[in-house]
Amino acid sequence: MNDMKLVITSRTDGFGSRMLSFLNVMYIANKINVNFGFVWKKRFYGENEVFVDCEENIFSKDYIKKHSFTNKIDESLEVDFFPVNDFNDFNDFKRKYKEYIYFYYNIPDVLDSKHIKKIDLIDYQNAIPELWNSIDFSEEYKRIISEANLYSKSIGKYISFQLRSGDAVYSDNLRENISPIRKSRFSPVELVLYKIIQIKNENPEYNILLVSEDLDAISVIQRRLKDENIDIYIISQFNSHIVDPMQKTLFDLIMLSKSKIMYSPSRSVYGLLASVLGGARLDSFLDKDDSSQYDVMNKYIKSFYVNDLQKALSYFYLYNLAEKLGKSDELKILYLESALSFDKYNCAYIILLTYLYIKNNQYEKANQIIKLILEIKHDRFFKVLFNKEFEKYLLNRELEYFLNIKADMYPYLCYLASKVCSEKGFLLRSYLYAFLSYKHGWMDKNIKHFFSNIKNMDVKNLIFDNKYCAEFRIKNHLSYLIGQELINSYKKRQYIYLYPKIFKIYIKYLCNRTNENSVSLSDCIDYESSKSIMECFTYRLGKEFIYATKNWYKGGYVIFLIRLKKGKI
Repeated sequence: MNDMKLVITSRTDGFGSRMLSFLNVMYIANKINVNFGFVWKKRFYGENEVFVDCEENIFSKDYIKKHSFTNKIDESLEVDFFPVNDFNDFNDFKRKYKEYIYFYYNIPDVLDSKHIKKIDLIDYQNAIPELWNSIDFSEEYKRIISEANLYSKSIGKYISFQLRSGDAVYSDNLRENISPIRKSRFSPVELVLYKIIQIKNENPEYNILLVSEDLDAISVIQRRLKDENIDIYIISQFNSHIVDPMQKTLFDLIMLSKSKIMYSPSRSVYGLLASVLGGARLDSFLDKDDSSQYDVMNKYIKSFYVNDLQKALSYFYLYNLAEKLGKSDELKILYLESALSFDKYNCAYIILLTYLYIKNNQYEKANQIIKLILEIKHDRFFKVLFNKEFEKYLLNRELEYFLNIKADMYPYLCYLASKVCSEKGFLLRSYLYAFLSYKHGWMDKNIKHFFSNIKNMDVKNLIFDNKYCAEFRIKNHLSYLIGQELINSYKKRQYIYLYPKIFKIYIKYLCNRTNENSVSLSDCIDYESSKSIMECFTYRLGKEFIYATKNWYKGGYVIFLIRLKKGKI
């Protein structure tokens, strides 16, 4: 025995990750002739969380006494978290960590050469089932394992399908989280249905077992397949008597591990654990060709229904395929609108749809959909919009686009842009968008007290600085000012004072021009709604008069009057 006394696993995530790391630690401890231990914390239901029961309900008392170090580790002792792939063989553990009393090893993966370069894979694969059988579970868990072994034998030879849905479908938090990790936890029922039909036709001698915590979904799939003259087993035929969720998790794990092949939508640690326990070959029921998936989804999506939330996520899956395949924005909008019709207040769908609406100049639709969600789920909407993973915004493309919305006459879009600018640190632009939102009629409390919270008076004054206001600047163009004076003089029949007034306007205009604007007119956030002023009669009249003045020696004024009389201005 060397100086290093203990290898510990201490993961705090799901049951699959914990137990695979648990088995890896047992294997390494045996190889380097030291003890192994574990730290096991109960995990409660919560946002983006799955439940894991306490160690007292899972393991026997003697096993806990011998191997558990939960709440026993002295944090003053030296502990090391070492690199994953820094080991040549098991002797490296002894050489590099002999001075430590214990160290952690928390790898929730099947060990191979990327972890330990000279690992004997056959030995590892043979050892893991034996190590699993050596774990002294509680009597209740032993009973569950025994039942699952008996039921698996009653099915005969079978192929299993793991349908991942549950919280991924029915939890608001997970359903509105569009990170790649979260999206991989959803199984489109249309693709499951298609793959089962395909596998059953190719392997008629094998039975099919469908496993999922979403019992409604697998029941509907079973009934639909019966219409296709295909009989399958679903997990609820065997585990319906089990109430405890952790015991169900264990039962399902054993049933999956006994199958010949196990299909799941993505590489899950739970699936890996089942695979190493029973030797089941792990495969994905998702075709690697996105275009094939796209065709299958379109084939079944209108004819196969489980429930509204499943249907919404299926349309969202279609949208993601359309993104990958470079389909038209029109199709993407159709899929997102369909998803939203089944999950009306899903913030993620609304954000993506708003982006596409604005991109395709459908501002009124974008404004209305933002109005709806802000009135119902204001705080939740912005939580989803600004959600980060590994310090990066999940919706960064949309955020960058919302920074420069050219739809200043739409108050809800202006408010959206204001919040995004604030999040990204463009405070002045944020205040300007908020002012436009208020100006165009949104009297929400979030806008009403917006300016009273601005402490910096210099910033406050800049908000109302006319150089940022396209409407003010256009109405102070020489063309508009002269046109306005021409109309006023015509109405009052005061032609004798016209030229002195125009000269006065011109001199004042020249004086004001000394204050050059640092912001171009097109960069003003109200430019889109204000540029139409340059097409109005007042502006065009002044512009024509200026041209006539510059060309007076060519009969400019005569031409001006003729064009005015004929209504060509």
